[in-house]
Amino acid sequence: LTDTRLYAKLADNTIIAGETNIDIPKTTARAPIKKVWLEPRADVNPEARQAILEADGVVIGPGDLYTSIIPNLLVRGIVPAIKKSKAKKIYVANLMTKRGETEHLVARDFVAEIEKHVGRGVLNFAVFNRRRPAPEVIARYRRMGSEFIDPSGLDLKSAKPKFVLADLLGAGSFVRHDTRKKLAEVILSLLGSG
Repeated sequence: LTDTRLYAKLADNTIIAGETNIDIPKTTARAPIKKVWLEPRADVNPEARQAILEADGVVIGPGDLYTSIIPNLLVRGIVPAIKKSKAKKIYVANLMTKRGETEHLVARDFVAEIEKHVGRGVLNFAVFNRRRPAPEVIARYRRMGSEFIDPSGLDLKSAKPKFVLADLLGAGSFVRHDTRKKLAEVILSLLGSG
């Protein structure tokens, strides 16, 4: 409920204020994001905290890592509620990197960034798409500064989080999750697993 603003510090110590300015780079090359924070600090809505505590599952993502997902984890009270909750904690990674935000990251880096905020060993599952889009689609996205997040380098023997690779790619010329069927089925199966 706090009126707050998102800030980012880049590797070259540049500070950027505002979600839109962080989300849409003003230059073609920009130093990687090293840290994001909220000013002023925000406190969790008590109803949101209670919902997390009572949930069967907490799904983190998909979405822009530094401008859509992590800002929620910066709200005071969210991470303690996630840790205290008996819910299964599921991170869903994006399908593609994003220019100016995550183009320098590989699959494991996305999980590491989430773990910086929620803590190691908190996530039960990390879900990644394994189906590569068509070459012409990859080429079009590459021209916009985005790359396929290739999950092949992940340690599939990891106990926590357990990496789940599935075909999550939706139909069409845009690279999007098939949220109504494929992703929903994976999440429901994880919630039902022991």
